Amino acid sequence: MSARTLLRSTALVAALTVLAKASGLLRDVFVAAHFGTSAAMDAYVVAATIVSVLFAWLRAPIQVVLVPIFSRDLAVRGEGPAWEAASTLLNSAIALFLVVAAAGSLLAPTLVDLVAPGLDAGAAGLAARLTRIMMAMVVILGVAQFLSALLFAYQKFGRPGLTSTVDNVVIVGAFLALAPTLGIHGLALAGILGAVAQVLIQAPLLWKHRAHYRRRVDFRDPALRRMAWLGLPMIVGTGGAGLGKISDRIFASLLAGGRISALAYAHQLTYATFQLFAASLTTVLFPFLAKKAGLADYATLTKKLARALTLLFAIVLPVSAGLMVLHEPLVRVVFHRGAFTEESVRLTGEAVLFYAVGLAAYTLSHVLSYAFYSVQNTRIPVVSGLVRLGVKILLSFALIGPLSHGGLALAESLSFVVKAALLFLLLPPELRHADYGKVFRSFGVTAAISGVMALVVLAVLPLLGTAFELGASFAGALAALVVPAAVGAATYVLLALLVQPLQVREALQAVRAGLGGRR
Repeated sequence: MSARTLLRSTALVAALTVLAKASGLLRDVFVAAHFGTSAAMDAYVVAATIVSVLFAWLRAPIQVVLVPIFSRDLAVRGEGPAWEAASTLLNSAIALFLVVAAAGSLLAPTLVDLVAPGLDAGAAGLAARLTRIMMAMVVILGVAQFLSALLFAYQKFGRPGLTSTVDNVVIVGAFLALAPTLGIHGLALAGILGAVAQVLIQAPLLWKHRAHYRRRVDFRDPALRRMAWLGLPMIVGTGGAGLGKISDRIFASLLAGGRISALAYAHQLTYATFQLFAASLTTVLFPFLAKKAGLADYATLTKKLARALTLLFAIVLPVSAGLMVLHEPLVRVVFHRGAFTEESVRLTGEAVLFYAVGLAAYTLSHVLSYAFYSVQNTRIPVVSGLVRLGVKILLSFALIGPLSHGGLALAESLSFVVKAALLFLLLPPELRHADYGKVFRSFGVTAAISGVMALVVLAVLPLLGTAFELGASFAGALAALVVPAAVGAATYVLLALLVQPLQVREALQAVRAGLGGRR
């Protein structure tokens, strides 16, 4: 894959991610307006967490294992044999998904008690019922992820990139139809319909190659065994997102009602930045890095990685600083309507503030983890992920008292700072490069510029006090967000042009190439 192709593919995935995040935001707005930070929403978040963690155990290794295997089979054995092997693996994986879903349904009350021990009996019972309903998503989303991995192997990113958008649109439509009569259960059923839509949009790939499909199940398939064994290490190695969510739910369930859902809304809102930039780049970059590692072309690999880290930090850190300064105006504009009261704004805004602290570190640790995987090094990401989880739990104990649910968000952020530092310190020889000196210098300059930008925005905010007072006015709330955000963005760009113009030019070149520069 050429540099221009890589950038264009990244731009495509980023554009599709914009659609996904916009539709996801629309979904969250409807849900927040209907349920706010209520006990019912807390129960739904607990159920969704259980299902997402079980699915993550199945999903995490699919792309890392299946993409290289299927790509190699396509190149060496041809499409017929490659698809015969893939269909056997898919059938076997579906059988495994069904077993996990059945076990999850049977053990739903126990799982709820483990994940949210502080819920009262009514909320815990509701969470168990929702968990049973939503277990079907483990199977359906597993198939969708499998199809996405096959499309990635063909270097096709369009349909996989559309899955989240289609999912969100279907959820919104189904939710609006079902929620008036079924309440929170309608939201659970809408999620299942959205998962089905993810499969259907990618199903043409299976239909096209149906002649090579084999109705065979083989639980001894080496690829299936490798996927199963990599499940837990991958969850930990990619940041322990699932296990970290469980930790948050356990602690937040011991607080007053509404804190669980406030954390969930804040996490979705804050990490939209990560999904837009880092996840989009990693989706396209990982196959490229794996290919260069397979060819032992470590010079190209590390150079590409260094440039990606520099560009991502220059984008994510100022966004992180902006979120910290404008957390409450942002939450008010996005969610403040219907059942999402002023108290909900305050609770969610506090969580956004503290989640934003670690956004850049989270982004760097994610990209670095996949760089380790590209050179077949899973041990260090796993160990650093375990350390991160330990740090997060210890900090949660220390911070939940003085900061309530905000302490849980801050513990998450600081733990990712620790993980990113460990990954940089423990880079294997294949990933070390002289360019990292420039990378760290660039990090320092970006941090200084972002700090100045934040101070300028803080100076502007008191001038907009009237807009803040117009709590019932959406226009006033929007002005209180957009005006200081525009001032901050202009400040950052001007300072960047003055201090590091070369990096700005490289970023603009990347955007132009990604949007379709000359081949």
